[in-house]
Amino acid sequence: MPQALSLGKLDRIRAGLELGTDQKTIAQQVGISKRQVTRIKRNIVTYGSVNCPKKPGQGRQPLITEGMADVCFILGWNVADFR
Repeated sequence: MPQALSLGKLDRIRAGLELGTDQKTIAQQVGISKRQVTRIKRNIVTYGSVNCPKKPGQGRQPLITEGMADVCFILGWNVADFR
């Protein structure tokens, strides 16, 4: 995977976009591709942040639900024995 952009570069890109500078000009000044500037602008407009949020619910679902864990706690059972 490529290395993430530094915070300084992200701040320069955000400042350039807020000032209304052309995306191609920002890309040349910062030293990245125009596509990266476009993607960052879309993230700012859509999510209000330079990075898009991580998708919720990634990974395997737990076998023991919160309700089941509550019942086990009430009964004095150790939930770790069932996981």
